[in-house]
Amino acid sequence: MTFYQFLESIKDEDTPVGDLARDAMRDQYFPRAATSRKQLRDYLMGCRACSGALEALDQAWSRYRRRNG
Repeated sequence: MTFYQFLESIKDEDTPVGDLARDAMRDQYFPRAATSRKQLRDYLMGCRACSGALEALDQAWSRYRRRNG
């Protein structure tokens, strides 16, 4: 499962991580094939994401890694 697929699976959550997932689904340039947290964080930083979005990414990445070993 890719990180993007993981985000698709949690897009209905009413949490900051769910917000991140919904934002990613709407963003045609979101790096869907990204394989590292750094790639995703660099993308969000390039989009001038707020600190809350970066925190949500960290939480989502941790959950993704726990689920996918």
